[in-house]
Order: sequence, then C-alpha cells, then structure tokens
Amino acid sequence: DAVMAEFLKETSRLQKEGMARDDFETAKRAVYGRIAASYDSVENVANNIAGCRFMDIGPFDTIDAIAAADFDRAQERLATHFAPESSAL
Repeated sequence: DAVMAEFLKETSRLQKEGMARDDFETAKRAVYGRIAASYDSVENVANNIAGCRFMDIGPFDTIDAIAAADFDRAQERLATHFAPESSAL
C-alpha cells in the first residue's frame, strides 16, 4: 500500500509539473541499452523471437519503438492516459 501510494503521488506530481527531459532521455537510453544487450545472448534472442511471434510483432519492433520514443508525446500520454483507478502493482 505504501509503495502504491508513493507511486501515485509521484505520478500525480509528474502530471502537474511535467517530466524532466534529461530524466526521460536517461531512462530511454537505459531501456534501449537493456533491450539491445538482450540480443547478445542466443537464449534471449530465441525468447524474444518466440515472444514477438505470440504478440504478432517483429523481433526488432520493440527496439525501434524505444528509439522512436518522443519526450513530448510521452509527456502528453502521461497527462491524458494515466488513470490512478486503473493502476495496479
């Protein structure tokens, strides 16, 4: 309960004040790097391909989407799409 309360508090703050562009770019690079590094392992590549097949997406669609992530669009989506009543941890 405490973790969820803190999550909702921070999300509310970000909706009101906006995200820091530097924080967004840092997170984007970290996620991109983690996904790119997963292609260094044959086992991870096999799991990624199988998962993509089940989701009907290409094996590089995720990394392309991360690379294309845009700060302004992310900020807009945070403001318009996040609903605390639909959140779960």
